[in-house]
Amino acid sequence: GLDWRFIEHWSLNSNYSITRAHDSDNLAKTDGYTGQLQLNWNTEIAAQDNKKLPLQAFVRYAVQSNQNIDNTFGLRVSTRSWTVNTGINLSF
Repeated sequence: GLDWRFIEHWSLNSNYSITRAHDSDNLAKTDGYTGQLQLNWNTEIAAQDNKKLPLQAFVRYAVQSNQNIDNTFGLRVSTRSWTVNTGINLSF
C-alpha cells in the first residue's frame, strides 16, 4: 500500500494484493489480484462553538481479477471487474 500527501489538502492512496492457491495434486488452481487507487481532498468546515469538522471528498478506482482452473474437469473461469466511486466523508 501507499499513502502520499503530495500537497496541502491532497493525498493519494493505493493498495494492491495478489492471491494464489493450488492443491498438492494440481487438480485446482486459483490466481487473483485486487488493486485500488484513491485521490482525496481533505479540509475542515466550521461547526458550532468554533469547532472544525474534518471533511474529505474522494474519487476511487478499484479493479479485481480472478482465474479458477479445475484440471479434473478441464474448466477455466476468468472474471474481472472494475468500479469507480466518489463520495464525501464528514466526521463529527
